[in-house]
Amino acid sequence: MAEKGERKYRWYALKVLSGKEEKLKTQIWQELEWEGMKDLVEDIVYPVEKIVRMRNNKRMVREKNMFPGYLFLKAVNVQDLEPVLRRITGVAGFVKVGKEILPLSPEDERRMFAKFNENLEEAVTPEVRFEVGETVKIVDGTFAGTIGTVEDINEERLKLLVSVEIFGRKIPIELNYLQVEKQ
Repeated sequence: MAEKGERKYRWYALKVLSGKEEKLKTQIWQELEWEGMKDLVEDIVYPVEKIVRMRNNKRMVREKNMFPGYLFLKAVNVQDLEPVLRRITGVAGFVKVGKEILPLSPEDERRMFAKFNENLEEAVTPEVRFEVGETVKIVDGTFAGTIGTVEDINEERLKLLVSVEIFGRKIPIELNYLQVEKQ
């Protein structure tokens, strides 16, 4: 946890209108500045993961919000913040247990921000999941257009071992997730 002076900032979940997270993040910063409360909030984020897929033999990367409908604020004195934030259209308020606003646990923080803090290449998540024995079509590389069967999956490296039949013999080929598509 970061500290500014004597203040201990903690992460809190704020329920907002789904699909409007970026707009509301900007509006919240503006409202806090107008109210002179900007020092109560250190950061506002909405974690995203990078989704990669192949389209027309081109790598397409898009961002997908990991928690639609939520913003996460690193803040202090959230009881003072809540009335100001609830005046903003699209903000429902902090996530509470009963009437008490609780910060995220350290374990939840680590889990939630693990992918968010990684760089783009490491954070990429394939859009499609494969299974051993599944038939796939190779769409990129030397064997493009060939049909094969998934023999092994390495999810950490995003690699597949695909066997293809060439001259009547099954040949194993290691391919990444982006080089194949489901048949």
